[in-house]
Amino acid sequence: MAARSLRTHRTHLVGLVQLESPLPRPGFQEGIQRGAQHIMDEHGSALVTRTVTDASQLDGALHTLGAFMPDGMLVSSGIDRNIAIPASWRGTPLVLVDASDRGHRHASVQPDHCLAAYDATRRLLESGATRIACVGQCGTRDGRRLQLEGYRMALELAGIAFDPTLVRARSRAISDAAVERLCRLTHPDAFVCLDGQAAWQVYRHATRRTLRIGTDLSVVAVECPPFLGDLFTPRLTVVDPAPAAMGYCAATMLMALITANATIPPAETTLFHCPLIERASVAGTPPDAPAANRALSAHTSY
Repeated sequence: MAARSLRTHRTHLVGLVQLESPLPRPGFQEGIQRGAQHIMDEHGSALVTRTVTDASQLDGALHTLGAFMPDGMLVSSGIDRNIAIPASWRGTPLVLVDASDRGHRHASVQPDHCLAAYDATRRLLESGATRIACVGQCGTRDGRRLQLEGYRMALELAGIAFDPTLVRARSRAISDAAVERLCRLTHPDAFVCLDGQAAWQVYRHATRRTLRIGTDLSVVAVECPPFLGDLFTPRLTVVDPAPAAMGYCAATMLMALITANATIPPAETTLFHCPLIERASVAGTPPDAPAANRALSAHTSY
């Protein structure tokens, strides 16, 4: 590698700064790193990583990794948020993962929150549900707005009017009492849950009311890892955030910038389509559906 570096003026090192998420997202940053590492292996490069607990530490982490003179840099926020990349990194190959650049100078890969909620709602509509509640916690205000847009779009395209009384989307976790109150007042037949905890509360409600998930009540969790959905009984249908695939996509973009030695383009955002993983929590799901879905999305798992 040393001789090759002398010829190409490259170190064949890529930095990865990972910010810890304020919300619990088990395995997410590990998935990002694993997907990026796959691309590094293909290009004969090494990944140098640093984890920080707060966005205020980002400048220091970038400076520390910059001492290795990396060919480029990946920055993963752990939760889709807008972060400031120091102006000193202008013109350096740098791609953000699950984040956007406040200065609009660097490219990014972000989950398509709108499409994720749209896919979840459409799947419930296909099952025959007509009173679909949307509940739970989303990490960012923009993410929640986009999820609600996708939810409303699916309903409107199906000819169902949006009912705000069926929505409990907020910046904090939904409580048992809130789920009970919503069900008592609005009588939903299905739930789009914006996080795994909300889905757990819906399952608890179903148990108390002797309702059968997947028969009496259908549930899909948005941007929830499949391994978490597999802990539910019956197993939970999820829209997989697929961090390994996002890391793979971002690293592919970064290596294209590095190897082409091209002028860095203006910031552009690539929206990542999170795959729907069928389990048994939606009415009418065939029992053999999970295996087929795993085959289609084997590249996107944690």
